[in-house]
Amino acid sequence: MVAKMEFFGREQVEAMWRNAKKDSRKGEICLYFHHDTKHLMWLGKAEIGAEMMRFREHVLKGDLCAKTYNNLDRKDCDETIWYSLTIQATSTLKSNDGKQVTLGTSPINLMIFGYMVDGWTYCFKQRANRDSIFRYLNDLPEDTYVMAKGDIL
Repeated sequence: MVAKMEFFGREQVEAMWRNAKKDSRKGEICLYFHHDTKHLMWLGKAEIGAEMMRFREHVLKGDLCAKTYNNLDRKDCDETIWYSLTIQATSTLKSNDGKQVTLGTSPINLMIFGYMVDGWTYCFKQRANRDSIFRYLNDLPEDTYVMAKGDIL
């Protein structure tokens, strides 16, 4: 299901978030804000798997990164806990004209979870899914601790 955001006021973002949560279907594990289309999108295992296969190449090459300190367990506006993973550009990622690439900030991070980070953030229903994908992206062993320190905020 796709939910479009046209205005980024807090009330509108919270309403869009709540509507997107209601539209979750069986098998969808991750909610994502698509920066180009300005939509909230649910992703199932097949979609998130294909996306992360592409990103893994760039992470291992050093153009993108996924850092432990951005793996957060956060409560949303309804007190539901979500497990986030953020993909960020590194200084080596350049556009065709040689300029540094940034990925943009999601209004979901700021207005729903209360933090700002540049990058593409994926919000998972289950910590195990987030942690497994983080390990895969970074080519880490299965027993690696991958959550940022601190309590659920």
